[in-house]
Amino acid sequence: MEILSVNSIHGYKPRPDFVFRLYDGGEVQYTGRYYVGVVGEETWTISTGKLDQVKLLVDYLKRRNHKSYLKRIQTPIYSVVTGDGLKLQFEIDESDAVSDDIIRQILDITGVGQRVYADLDLYLVMSKARNRSRELGIVRARDSDYAMEMFLNQRSSKKYRNSSDYWAFRIGRQHPDTLHNPLIYFTYTNYQIQENTRTLYLNLGEDLIHSPYNVYIFVSFGKRYNDPTASYFLVLARNGDDAREILQHQFPHFMEHDYQLVDTESSYQPIPMFTRHIPIAIR
Repeated sequence: MEILSVNSIHGYKPRPDFVFRLYDGGEVQYTGRYYVGVVGEETWTISTGKLDQVKLLVDYLKRRNHKSYLKRIQTPIYSVVTGDGLKLQFEIDESDAVSDDIIRQILDITGVGQRVYADLDLYLVMSKARNRSRELGIVRARDSDYAMEMFLNQRSSKKYRNSSDYWAFRIGRQHPDTLHNPLIYFTYTNYQIQENTRTLYLNLGEDLIHSPYNVYIFVSFGKRYNDPTASYFLVLARNGDDAREILQHQFPHFMEHDYQLVDTESSYQPIPMFTRHIPIAIR
């Protein structure tokens, strides 16, 4: 029997997007969609003691919301269903701090919270030297194994490669209190047989010196130089303004509206292969 179902409601401001269900035997079914530490489906079982704690919280949540005391839900953040028979359905408003706190406690007790709010880092995934093709990607994930798994799942020819064909290096440490979807910022492969294939440039710009850097990504839409696909530039700089200056100095023909800046909100973790301010450029 289903005890509780919580479905987050995605809003204009990025916030965790997920759904989970709790059953009477203690089974938890979780699906992470966006802006969470674990994307995808997972199932596990919690102890009887934790299940009893959750039941008390669910009862409190039902009593607080059974009459829809908020006459107007302006900014819903959760859609909640309790019970398996005569179900009680209601939404929780962003302004309802008490109900939000109850949901947070339930997330912590059930183990959902550690998947929703997991720490994420930036990883460089790249093919090993024995491979004839060159492939790489910038991935946000919770560990190197997960980064490689995500990268492999996005490849068009999945069956020809496995994780042993790649390295994954952590290049950026997420800033505290930052939440990002573990996603692939960009990928590059040079084995496609096509005209005007994109080119990978490594270590452009001035030499790096010993200084704290952050990781920025520029995405160019290519409107002004007839590039049908976006180009990507990974830039190591102290702040966004410095990153713009570094890119402008290396590519003076770019205009300000040719690209958008993505602040990964990650501090750079030095690895030997990166020696310049623009370690990777794809055009």
